[in-house]
Amino acid sequence: MAETKITFFDVGHGSCTHIQTPNGKNILVDIGGSDDFSPAYHLTNIGQISQLDALVITHPHEDHYHDIMNLERYGISPRVLSRAKSAFPIDRTKFDVKDRTRVDYINAMNSSYTKAVLPEEDPFSEYVNGGLKWQAFSPDKNDQDLEDPNTFSKVYVLSFGECKVVLTGDNNKEILVKMMTNPEFVAAVRNADFLLAPHHGRTTDFCPEFFAVVNPRATIISDKRCEHDSQLGSACAYNNGRGIWLNGESRHVLTTRKDGNIVLRIDPFGNYSFDSWHHAA
Repeated sequence: MAETKITFFDVGHGSCTHIQTPNGKNILVDIGGSDDFSPAYHLTNIGQISQLDALVITHPHEDHYHDIMNLERYGISPRVLSRAKSAFPIDRTKFDVKDRTRVDYINAMNSSYTKAVLPEEDPFSEYVNGGLKWQAFSPDKNDQDLEDPNTFSKVYVLSFGECKVVLTGDNNKEILVKMMTNPEFVAAVRNADFLLAPHHGRTTDFCPEFFAVVNPRATIISDKRCEHDSQLGSACAYNNGRGIWLNGESRHVLTTRKDGNIVLRIDPFGNYSFDSWHHAA
C-alpha cells in the first residue's frame, strides 16, 4: 500500500524534515544541515531522489536553511518554494562575512520564485500528492518582527489516514498562546499523533496550552547534543504525551541527538511505524 514517509533528519542544531507523499512527491520542511551531514547529498546520492517538488522554509533562521545551496549543487532545486514572503529580504549586514553568501543565495531564491502554482501541480494538494492533507497556519502579522525571524514561524498540520502530524519552526510560546485563540487552528492541532517540538524543544518556549491541546502520542525534538540550559529539561517538559511503544520501550519523546535520523511511516489507515538510523560523523 502507498504510504507517507516522514524523515526527521539529524542535522545537529537545526531542522530538516523530508516528506515523501503516497504517490512519490518529495517535500522538505526546512533544510538545515551541518558540517557532518548534508540532507541534499543524502537525498540525491543515497535516497536516489531526482526531483524536489517543494521546499518549505518555516522562518528565515540560518539553522533552518543551512544546506540550501546544496540543493542546486546536487540538482534538486525545488519546483515550489513556500515561505513567509514578508520575512524577506534578510538583512545581510547582520551576519558574519562568512555567512553572507548563504544569505544572498536565499534572498535571490526568494526573489526568483514569483510564478503562481497551478492547482493541478500543487504538491501540497491532497488531490495531487496522493492523499496527504496539508494545513498551514501563520502568526498574526502584528506579532511578526523582522528583528526576530522566529516570529514568522508557521505551523503545519499533515494528515494521512487517521494519523496527524504537527510540524513547527522556532515558534515562541507567547505567539503560540495567541494562535490558540483561533478555533480553526485549535481544531487542526487537537489530539495530533506526533509533534515536531517548537524551537527544538527548548524549555524557554515550551507552551503548556499548546501542548495540552496537541496532546501527542510522542514529540520529536530536532537538536544537537545538550549545550544550553534551555535544552536540559526538554524531555521532561514533553514527557506527558499519550506515549508509543518503540523497540519494546515506552517512549514519549524522540530526539535526533539520541535516536539519530527518525523515520515515521504512515499507511492509508493511519497505522504508523518508526525506524531510526545514525549517519557517520
